[in-house]
Amino acid sequence: MNIKDGNDFEDEIELLREMLKVVGEYYEYSDVEKQLVLMLYRYLKPLWYIKAENLRKLKDDWTSVRAYLNKTEEYLTKDIDFVSYMV
Repeated sequence: MNIKDGNDFEDEIELLREMLKVVGEYYEYSDVEKQLVLMLYRYLKPLWYIKAENLRKLKDDWTSVRAYLNKTEEYLTKDIDFVSYMV
């Protein structure tokens, strides 16, 4: 995971997908949950502690901070498939 270029996003998305899949083995997601999962991800993602902590680590490297925030914006606007993992 490389926080300087924001490459930790893909790792986190894969982890979320796996968690959704495991929960789906014991729980049946509603249609509403499936419709809202991407929106919830987009709202909660910037608030995750690890993202704030990563920015704190990069605080003196403005080029890396800018790249990290750009990557954050990219992933908050990206169409990420979570629903196919909610079976």
